Amino acid sequence: MKQIILTPSKNLFYCIGLLMGDGCIYETKGSNYIACLVSTSKLLAQTYSSAMESLGMHVRTTIDGPDKTRYGKKPMYRVVGQSKQFYDFYRSLTLEKLKYMLQINNEHTLAFLRGFYEAEGSLKKRGDLSISNSNVALLELIKDLLLKIGIECWVRGPYKWGTNRKPMYLIQVGERKARKFLSIIQPCIRNQHEQDEPHGIERARWTENELKILRSGKPINNLINKLKNRTKKAMQTKRERLRKEMLTRDTLTSI
Repeated sequence: MKQIILTPSKNLFYCIGLLMGDGCIYETKGSNYIACLVSTSKLLAQTYSSAMESLGMHVRTTIDGPDKTRYGKKPMYRVVGQSKQFYDFYRSLTLEKLKYMLQINNEHTLAFLRGFYEAEGSLKKRGDLSISNSNVALLELIKDLLLKIGIECWVRGPYKWGTNRKPMYLIQVGERKARKFLSIIQPCIRNQHEQDEPHGIERARWTENELKILRSGKPINNLINKLKNRTKKAMQTKRERLRKEMLTRDTLTSI
């Protein structure tokens, strides 16, 4: 079995931050040891997949059809890696052990914060940002790490959202400090007021036949290309319409 590289590195702590925020790690009945991240962001899925592969893990990415109960009309990218070695390492991590490991190298701290923010962060239109999680002890660790890099913040909560959900806690960062934080960690998403990525998937809808293929688990490369082409044609049509409107407006003005 291929050995996983678990020596401290930026990619390792970036993956740990993502998994602690929005991922899961578990053992199946067939003794498979899974590390999984599900996201509506294609860019985040690709970045996480590349980081895990750099650790020596075999990673597989699939796309699920839109789940309106959770993600609206956006498709879900599911990145799955399998390794008992990584599973045992991750399960052995306590907050105290993690804090000690992050004290050694500042770049590792920034990589962990980037991963956790990309998983659990939110950038508001007014410029401030928040990070939410149900584990208040974990958020206290995040707050301490933020203070180390000069980001003043506080933990608020608990807040009860929904009848069957755990109480949530929030870290809030003001607009000026939020700009500093984003410039330091350079996240791949959640850096432009909730506009995560311009990959175009949200701009066109899946047809009913395409949804059936998505849910069947069949290869979807052709579907994605078709959707991109539809989006491209729609944008070209829009640009042409705007160009004609501008020409008409200029003609009327000259008259």
